[in-house]
Formats: sequence, structure tokens, C-alpha cells
Amino acid sequence: MQLQAAIESFLLHGRDADALRLSVLYKASDATHQRQYAVLASRFPQVRFMPETDFRSQVLHSLGTCRHILFLVDDNLFVREFRLDTILESLRHNGDALGFSLRLGRNIHRCYMRDVPPAQPGFIPVAPGIMKYFWPGAPHDFGYPLEVSSSLYRTAELAPLLEQLPFANPNTLEGLMAANAQLYAAARPALLCFEQSVAFCNPINIVQTTCPNRAGGNPQHTAQHLAGLFDLGASIDVSRYVGFVPVSCHQEVELPIRNPGNAASPARPLVTVEMAAWNAEGHIRLAIESVLAQNYEPFELVVVDDGSTDSTAAIVNGYKDPRIRYVYQEHKNYAAARNRAIREARGQFLLVVDSDDSITPGYIEAMVAHAEQHPDADYYYPAGLTLVDEFRQPTGVVWRYDDITDGHALTPVLFSLGKSVVPEPGSLVRRSLYDRVGVYREVETAADFAFLCRNSPHIRFSRVSASRPYYYRVSSGGLSRKFRQRNEITAAVLDEMVSLYPAEVLCPQLSQCGDPAERALHYYEFLMMTFYAHAQTHAGRFGEPFAQRGDRYRSLLIDSLAASGKTAQSVWGMTGNQRTTAMFRCGVDRLKIGRPDEALVYFDEVRRGNAALPGIDYARAVAFVRIGRPDQAVAACRAELNLNPNTNAERLLAELGQPASVQQTLSDSHAGTPRLVSTR
Repeated sequence: MQLQAAIESFLLHGRDADALRLSVLYKASDATHQRQYAVLASRFPQVRFMPETDFRSQVLHSLGTCRHILFLVDDNLFVREFRLDTILESLRHNGDALGFSLRLGRNIHRCYMRDVPPAQPGFIPVAPGIMKYFWPGAPHDFGYPLEVSSSLYRTAELAPLLEQLPFANPNTLEGLMAANAQLYAAARPALLCFEQSVAFCNPINIVQTTCPNRAGGNPQHTAQHLAGLFDLGASIDVSRYVGFVPVSCHQEVELPIRNPGNAASPARPLVTVEMAAWNAEGHIRLAIESVLAQNYEPFELVVVDDGSTDSTAAIVNGYKDPRIRYVYQEHKNYAAARNRAIREARGQFLLVVDSDDSITPGYIEAMVAHAEQHPDADYYYPAGLTLVDEFRQPTGVVWRYDDITDGHALTPVLFSLGKSVVPEPGSLVRRSLYDRVGVYREVETAADFAFLCRNSPHIRFSRVSASRPYYYRVSSGGLSRKFRQRNEITAAVLDEMVSLYPAEVLCPQLSQCGDPAERALHYYEFLMMTFYAHAQTHAGRFGEPFAQRGDRYRSLLIDSLAASGKTAQSVWGMTGNQRTTAMFRCGVDRLKIGRPDEALVYFDEVRRGNAALPGIDYARAVAFVRIGRPDQAVAACRAELNLNPNTNAERLLAELGQPASVQQTLSDSHAGTPRLVSTR
């Protein structure tokens, strides 16, 4: 039970914990504990559980597989957010530091083992929220730089020492490390820590006899008693420690036991997990089991079967858990299934878990805890989605999401990007939001994007920075691959936004323009460029719906220019060389501000008017690279080199892993025309 709490709290607060290979080296003293470790292994599939065979050899082997090692023990509890990349960056910039302690900080005022209040060392700020001090001669816990209870070290420095030490278990390992710490005093006299510690150890019981360490004596906390509770389905509620400030590296605190027998307390809101499924026999079992493994109660799982013809129904109905409700409807689409789930839901909150995804233990707990701390929001979304492939293997990619609270500010972002920056999977939504704004349009795909575009000003968002991992399965046959339908629907939704919102909402800079004619010109150009930019982003993947709308707003722009008599004042009304030069410069300016999609619109206009202009195809290649289309970048570089010598194009080809093509001599007729200079 304590190990589960250690893992849960680590994953809860470690913002980039998915980047770490978490391994548990365990030793079971009997069949009961062996079975319980197996239960934990099933609950945490992302954690490697290794039975102890030769402790010393296994530790040394682990050191040989990584550049850094973080030691933890089973009574660790993490209490606030931290990032491993921040810790590693601090070690890189502080070469005199032996390691980084997660248990030390300005808040540590007592030594538990000696039961004395230690004096604190002189802390030196080295980065926001991070301190450094010198450990040789420091008192008590501060003078204990080598330990195994939540400190991170460089393995290249630690391995030579450990290879010489005859340790056989964690206690002798730590004792021998501490006895030899002075070997590092000259070269590594510093130790890093957060200003306020992010972890502590809760020594409530004794589970070993190697060392007579101080520990609590409450009979309710004995290992045997906790093991019995574990078998009954109880667990430690790690959310109760969020924000706790320990005063000692070791500190006895009460265990808040979460017991299924009394979990249906009215103080805990009912959560409806909604899962839409269609022919999901290959993956829905794991999705369901990830929900059933949650330690939060009470919840219900509503599975809406959107007319499956495979064994989806049999799999779902095979579970006899009363928390699962199976609902069948004739096949329509995912949005229709979601709407049915919303109608069926009894919970105060609804959580979206797709039938081919999964959530980690503690996911619902963390989401609800955040919602209760931020009661003014409607829509709570995870800080990231962890991508796995069709075989449930991590891809190494995590989609990260920015912190958005103002739905009004989100509206122009949705229009400009043409995609959502707020995830639907893994999000916890108040039922009252749907009562207030309505449900989803039952379109074939992109229903969540359409919902946000229509309702974002009326939604109060909150990102859950302490969210647990949500595993999002990417598949070549999934909805995300239906580019034609998605783009047709997205283009129509964006066009609808033009009629739904005032011009200043989609284009905030218009508020600085007072002349009605000027406003109309700027707005039409903005709309045209936005749709053309989306067409460039989706070029080769059914971008025509965006291009068609861009053409329409272009016609409106040209008509407005002619009516206002300001044709010569806009690049779109210019002609001849003046137009070519202005268009080229506009494209370069767009590249410099990070809008390669808009830059391509200008460069393609130039190319249509003067295909042999030196530098134009190289400019297009740079934009293609930044937009993520390397094949077209290669083709553009070759087109450039087939007409004009260009060392930048040759260099870019080399960076793309392609040989340069034969160049022709630059024609004198192009002397003096604009060239792209250092746009990277």
C-alpha cells in the first residue's frame, strides 16, 4: 500500500515523469506479498517491477543503463509539482554539485532520526526555486549528501564508488555511501535542492531488521495491517498530501485511508466516465480495466456502443461490475455516441476516455481534486496526452497544452490555428456546462473542435497541471486520419465563426482601426490569409475547402480595394515588379515572425508571377521545412538550384540529407531583384 502511494504521488507531481524509466526492485517475503506486488504491476503498466535476485548486481546493472539515477524508497511521498528536466538542467549548470535532493529545502527544521532541530546551512539561490549549499560539515540531514531516499545523481560519478562497495541491501548501500561521502568533498562540495522540498519519507512502520531505524508504533500502521487493507481494496489517498509542507526529511503523518466500503460519501461527487465505442473489440478491454483500476469512488462507466458489429457488446457485458452501464444505439458517429453518453450520465462531472485509450491509476482522483480546488471552471483538461502506438507502446511523444483560462481569448486562437489547443480526451467537464450551452453537433469528425468554436466564450477552462498520464492511441485507421471529412467540416466551422462573431473577436487588431473602409479591407485580407494559410498547412491532404473560402474572401478584398480607390496601397492590388517585390518582402516578414504558412501564400503569389526569380524557391523551401513538409522543401531547393546558384539552398539540402543538384549560372536579367537573406 505504501509503495502504491509512493508511485502515485510521484506520477501525480512529476510533470515530466513519463520521461523517466521507473523501476521497482522488490523482495517479497511470502506468497501474499508476491501476489500484491503482481497487483501493483498490473495497475502500473508503465513501471518495471523486478524481483530481487542479487541486489548489488541489479543496482550496478541499472547504473550502467542511464546517465542519471534517482533513488526512491517505498515510504516516499511527493507533495508538490516538480520537473526532472529542471533538476537535470541545474546539475548541468552547477558542476560542483554532487547531486540534487528532493527532500531538502528551507522548510526542513528538524532531524527526525536524532529528534533535534538542526541548524540550516547557508543557501545560495542558483535558479528560480532552486538552492545550493555546501554539505561538508553541514548539520544532520544537510550533511548527508549520499542517500537512497529521493536524491538524483550522475551515474558516471556514483558508479565507480558503488562498484567498490560490498553492499547487499538498501540499508547497507546507504550506510556505505554515507561513510565514503568525503571522497567527493573536494570536487563536489555542493548539493542542490528546491527552495521548498517536494518529497518526504513517512516512517510509520518497520519493514526490515537490518538497521534499527526510528519509526512510528501505531498498530494500525503495521505492514501486516496495511497489507490486509490492501487486499480489501483500500489505498492511501495521496491527494490529501498535495501542498503539505514537511518540517523534516522523515516525518510521521497520518495515513488517509481510502476504503471502498465507505467511498460513496456524499462529500465526493459522482463522476461519469463516458466511453464511446464502435467495433472496439481489439482495445476496449484495456480501456475499461484502466477505468476500473481507479482509486476514486464513486464513479460510473457509461459505455455507448455506436452500432458495433463485432464482439464489443460481449466484452463489455462480460464485466459484472455494477459501476458499468452498457448502452446500445444504431450506428451513426462518435459525436452521436458522446451525446447519448451525456444524456445517460448521472454524474456531476463527465470524464472522456476513448475506447482505444487508457488512464493511469489516480487519474480521476487528480482531476477531481483539481476541480474541487478550482470551482469556478467548467472544463478541466490535462496538461498533456502521452501518445502510444497501435501496440500500446510509447512513441516518445507527449502533446503538451498551454494554460488557458479565458474562453474569450481562445476564440481567435481557434480560428487562426484551425485546430483545438484544448484536448477532449481525458478532460473532466461539469455536467452543468452542457445544460447551459448544449451538446455536440453530430458531424462525422471534429465535433469537439466545432463545439469549442461555437461555445468558447461561454466556457471557463482550467488546465490540470498535476494530471496523471492519459495514454492516447494513435492509429492509421482512426478518426484523426479522415483528412477529407475533417477539413471539409473544419473549413465550414471556421466560415461559420465569421458570421457568428464580431470582426474584432476573430481579428483583435481591428480595434485599433477607426475608419470603416480600412477596417473592411484589413478584415477581408485577414480572412483571406487565414484560409489560404490553412490550405497551405493541409496542402496535399485535401486543403481545397480552405482554398475555396480563401478565394471568396480574396474576391471580396479586391472588390473593396477597387471601390475604395486604394488599390495601389495593398500588395494585392499592385501590379508588375512593384507587386513582386512587395509580395516577396511580405513573405520574408511572415517567416521572421514564425508564420511560414502565411509566408507560403505570398511566395506562391510571387512564383506565379515570376517563376525564375532568384531566391523564391529557396524561400519556399525554408517555409516548407518550418511547416513540416520536408519532401516539398527538397523539391523547392532543387527547383532553385536548377535555375540559380544558391549556397543557402545547397546547405538546406544537405541538412535534409539530400545531395545538391547541378546549378546554372545566374542570369544578368535577375540582378537587383530581392533575395532571401538569413531567414532561419
